[in-house]
Amino acid sequence: MPASAPPTTRSHRFRPSSKRGWAIIDAGSRLVKCGVYAAAAERLSLVGERVFDIQAEGLLSGDEMASAVAELLHSVERLPVGLVLPQSVAISQVVDLEPGGVEDENARLKQGIRALTGLAEGRFVHDSSPLRPNARGENPYWMTVGREKAIAKLIAPWLANGIRIEFVTTSGNALLAAFRESHPSEKEAYLVDLGATQTTMVQLIDGQPAHMASLSWGGEMLAEAIVGVGGAGFDEQEGRLQAENLFTDEACGPPLRRTLDGWLDRLNQQFAEWREEREPAAPADPGARQTVYLYGGYANLNSLMEYLNGQVEGLCFSAGAASPGADEHVLSRGAALIASQLSDHRASLLPDSLARASMRRARANRLQRISLGILLFAVIALGMGIFEMKTRVAGLADANDQAESVLREVEQAESLLRERDQLARWMAPIVDRQVASIEAVETLRLLQEVKQEFDFTVLRFADRRSYFRPSYQASSRRNGPSPEGEAERTYEAESTMGLQAFVVDLMLEGDPAAQMDQLGAIVLRLREESLFSNVDRLLQRPTQDNAPRESALAGETYALMLTLNERRSRGPWRKGSGRDASASASGEEAAP
Repeated sequence: MPASAPPTTRSHRFRPSSKRGWAIIDAGSRLVKCGVYAAAAERLSLVGERVFDIQAEGLLSGDEMASAVAELLHSVERLPVGLVLPQSVAISQVVDLEPGGVEDENARLKQGIRALTGLAEGRFVHDSSPLRPNARGENPYWMTVGREKAIAKLIAPWLANGIRIEFVTTSGNALLAAFRESHPSEKEAYLVDLGATQTTMVQLIDGQPAHMASLSWGGEMLAEAIVGVGGAGFDEQEGRLQAENLFTDEACGPPLRRTLDGWLDRLNQQFAEWREEREPAAPADPGARQTVYLYGGYANLNSLMEYLNGQVEGLCFSAGAASPGADEHVLSRGAALIASQLSDHRASLLPDSLARASMRRARANRLQRISLGILLFAVIALGMGIFEMKTRVAGLADANDQAESVLREVEQAESLLRERDQLARWMAPIVDRQVASIEAVETLRLLQEVKQEFDFTVLRFADRRSYFRPSYQASSRRNGPSPEGEAERTYEAESTMGLQAFVVDLMLEGDPAAQMDQLGAIVLRLREESLFSNVDRLLQRPTQDNAPRESALAGETYALMLTLNERRSRGPWRKGSGRDASASASGEEAAP
């Protein structure tokens, strides 16, 4: 870039947004570790992992390494990808910024970058996290700054192989985020990541980051120090370091201890510089021992911890992971915590062009999800409407079927009723005669019983129709229809079952007063019978052409109307017309 180009900074709004999942690549010089993480309910879980051994798999260049990882990532669910770079590509440090408003934030950040790097020109990418006020300033920020050109060069092979990088951080910041998750109560500590070619160091004071640095020294130097001893090569000696305690070996021990002491001196020298910077404000206790948490692939060398804890006074080395091999993905986990915004520590170094592209993709994805949601809602609403209409149509169809079924049943019932009425009309005369015969026999039997109690003679016994018919015929020829004939015709027209009444002519002897007393006693006696509902005397008797002459007998003749009980006289098929007709017919013929 031309020297006259002004420095550019990236605003905080370009930080990656929280995602449901991330694929993190920890690209080391010996191993490339890939971890797939899912974020749910403020927790991060590792759902998939893969480790590429660069030497064992023959990955000779960055392009070959990126191609192998791209093949792996393209075979799983499409997730945003984050990349962990060596700490040496950036500078991370506490910077005390001057207080100010949001409007001059970029100016204050530029000032902090110049104070941190000592450079005034060039394109930088940066990120920062506010810290609590402490002895180092009233408005402290943890700032990470890197040259965009150097970072873009490391990202280029991944982009060239179709891997969409949406988050970039350094190994030191990833280590810090992972440590704060696993040791939330730890306030004072040193963190050391012993890699193959680099060592990353972090100082934690009062639970906040204070310093971060890297050394160009790694665990491979230990294997190189003993190469050739006993004729063994690098790979064989590295395997022995993992399996045996070579620090006490007569041949390998001296060069191994000298190399490790040199690394330990440089480490302690850096710690001493940090302590000197802090002691004027907060003097350290001379007898206190500071814990050093050791991470990295070479942190699990056989007897390494025992040797380190006996070399430097005031330092206590401890394994950062809970178990051997548990720290294999510590850096990728820390990066996933920062990318998912599950850590308050921020250190994203994604170049501006990639950050803007990521923001555009995020907006497009949100718009796509909103559009898909609206479409889905419309489809669901339409489906519910169609389902409701189908349900309503099905209900109407069922109701129509039920109505048609009921109509058919009603028509069948009407047909059966017509058949029943027709059968009743056909059988009524037969049953009527049978009922009349039974009732006549029963009435004659009762008259016979009463005759044994009273002295009278039965001159004539007939049903009411027969009794009045001759009189009707005779009168109709002389004078036209009589009231009795009209009533009889009404009866015959409306009554089809049961005769309802009998008429009997009785002849009584004696004086008229005795006859009347005897007639009343006979009427009362007959009324006691349950067969009759009423017994009345007829005041007017029709003239009978074929009746015997009353003058031939010594007594007086009287006519009684014996009305049968309704329950006996009405047949089961009658509908009540006979009773009304009989009442109308007897109204003009009998008197109480």
